[in-house]
Amino acid sequence: MVMDIQGNIGMAYTSCSETDSISIFYTGRYASDPLNQMTIDETLIAKSNSNNPSNRLADYVHLTCDPVNGKTMWH
Repeated sequence: MVMDIQGNIGMAYTSCSETDSISIFYTGRYASDPLNQMTIDETLIAKSNSNNPSNRLADYVHLTCDPVNGKTMWH
């Protein structure tokens, strides 16, 4: 999870189950949005082709802000 210099928040997370492959999603909210709500639609970023617990896809869920402009979020 990261907040930019304008107060916008981005969040990346993983999801999986016995029937669904490991997936990485992104969501977020703008600073002007109601509190306690992620108003940006969930977006699928990446999906594994297996449910193998040794798959390390979840290790790569990370967001950061561009150190130059403080607004662009990198995944």
